[in-house]
Amino acid sequence: MELYGVLDKFLEELFTYLRKQDRTLKILTLQVIKMILDIFKNQLPKNIQQEVLKNISALIKDDDLYLSQLSIDLLITIININPKDSKQYEEAINNCITLSKSSLARGPAVDKLTELFTAITASEIINTSHILDRLLANTNKASLIPTALCITAVLSKIKSVINPYLPIFINNVIENLLIEK
Repeated sequence: MELYGVLDKFLEELFTYLRKQDRTLKILTLQVIKMILDIFKNQLPKNIQQEVLKNISALIKDDDLYLSQLSIDLLITIININPKDSKQYEEAINNCITLSKSSLARGPAVDKLTELFTAITASEIINTSHILDRLLANTNKASLIPTALCITAVLSKIKSVINPYLPIFINNVIENLLIEK
């Protein structure tokens, strides 16, 4: 128990680095947090998991895709450690949905997003219909590919929801490809 008190204080110090303007410091801090999560895995108290989520959620945005990628990787790790508590993931997942709709989302960041949506669907932490509704809403031509990849990741892990959502998804893709916005 004494170790977790020290770990809690150490993580609080790391979280202050995430709020600094130095990108390199943020990257190194996220890598250290990832190592801590990998080491402690199932022994990590929920309050520490929640603090990590609270601090990485703000980094999931399209102004720095590498920081987003590292943050999403931490989110996936926490989902794998504690897939039951869906409330704690809301802000981070909302930021991921927003990122998936960004015209700037590309490459490894999109790969991490698809990995995340696969993990979310597999762990059933959030209603899949809700995720699909959010991903399908307000798609645009500029962000069609990353959004479509995320939707495909969700659909690939579920069988029962495919029937009602597949036609909506296909219509949305066709509309975005044919209609200039």
